[in-house]
Amino acid sequence: MNIYIPIPDGDNYDGFYYLDQEKSHDILFRFLNFAMYQDVEEKSEWIPLPVGIESFGTKRGDLLGVTGWTFACNNRAWKILEPLIGDSVKLLPLQCNEGEFNILKVINIIDCLDRSKADLFIFEETGKVLRIRKHAFKEELIQDRHFFAVPECKFGILVSQKFKDVVEQHQLEGLRFKQVA
Repeated sequence: MNIYIPIPDGDNYDGFYYLDQEKSHDILFRFLNFAMYQDVEEKSEWIPLPVGIESFGTKRGDLLGVTGWTFACNNRAWKILEPLIGDSVKLLPLQCNEGEFNILKVINIIDCLDRSKADLFIFEETGKVLRIRKHAFKEELIQDRHFFAVPECKFGILVSQKFKDVVEQHQLEGLRFKQVA
């Protein structure tokens, strides 16, 4: 079974910049569960972040980088991807004068990492996984799962071969894929 990390291709495609850097940073980290905020419950409603699109001679894609390996999609991409991943994401809309874009926040967290075969960097004091060097999955738990994360890395999106195939078949641009299993 092939599993990939989708990575926004910032070298070839546009990305977003935030009109209010400080406020956007805090909101993104809280809602996307990065780093120390992994276990924070969402207590408030998402407020669409005002963004602009950065273009340094790059192309406009359908899937654009937001922060880290998180990405947003335009309406065309969402119409194609929704039947496949609609129950696995929460859409977080962005406020953009150049089109409608939604961050795809993974909500399908599956405890499917095979710790006996994976190579994990674990913080000794807390026992928390700091990094997954090599992924290994309990495949029976991710059959027909196309967009998910593991509890050890809730902010890291993982996708199936089918997701990658749909993106490529419909020529949705802006991502590259790193195979991890």
